[in-house]
Amino acid sequence: MNWKERIEEAKKVGMFATNDVMAAGSWNCCALGEKYKNDAGVTLVDDKYDDADNLHSHGYVLGMAFYEAVRDNKIDEAERIYNEIMEEEFKSLFTY
Repeated sequence: MNWKERIEEAKKVGMFATNDVMAAGSWNCCALGEKYKNDAGVTLVDDKYDDADNLHSHGYVLGMAFYEAVRDNKIDEAERIYNEIMEEEFKSLFTY
């Protein structure tokens, strides 16, 4: 199940499932992981932002905000952030 489907299901039942919260916190299943898997041109090194030490990148900030929205059952906020992640033209997602 992708995040668009998870969000639609959460809207129907009024909350995210426990598995959704766990998935939102895992690189393999989070919204950024989904974006990375779908965008062949995205790398894991952030050269878009000058301050690489600033919470690792814009992608990291969005990913954490998405996780927190899912965790807190803020469905509309999670959907807004998910859409922002999917629309963002990342050169990269994370800096390590």
